[in-house]
Amino acid sequence: MKKVENTLYHNGYIEIVGNNILYIDNYKRIAEYTCDNVRIVCKNKIISISGKKLEIEYYDNNEMKITGVINEIIFD
Repeated sequence: MKKVENTLYHNGYIEIVGNNILYIDNYKRIAEYTCDNVRIVCKNKIISISGKKLEIEYYDNNEMKITGVINEIIFD
């Protein structure tokens, strides 16, 4: 239910699988993308992901999948 609520109010929604897969829904844009850092702009927050060999495996207008070794996620 939380994902549906976040989707309705255009909030960012993340799902983490272990430390090497991250799904993000309802993002606005990609602000930074390197193999060590990814910054995603959502409606009210910026999600900063740091790690090693980070890769945006796929993305569309609403969701994306990031893979690699995820060491830290910061919400600004």
